[in-house]
Amino acid sequence: MLALFARHPWPGNLRQLSNVLRTACAMLDDHDTHIRIEHLPHDFLDELGERVQEEAAPPLACGARLADIEASAVAAALKAHGGNVLATARELGVSRTTLYRKLRS
Repeated sequence: MLALFARHPWPGNLRQLSNVLRTACAMLDDHDTHIRIEHLPHDFLDELGERVQEEAAPPLACGARLADIEASAVAAALKAHGGNVLATARELGVSRTTLYRKLRS
């Protein structure tokens, strides 16, 4: 699931990530403890421009701290860009300064 979040262009930056996670948590049934593809908003999946298979995206634990999810998404994007901070910042839609701040915390 984190790779799915890392591939998303996030035009709305962290505010959009927060809204997607809130919506997904609201879509959980009483017996669900993890966010899966079917819990994600359709517009989020449409922005990816591809069909996503549930098997390719392991679920996120609901109740996980947003800061932890954000840190994982930043780390995945940084890894996808081979450590290139500028390319990672561009993909995430944040400045390099903001990215460095996120990496320090």
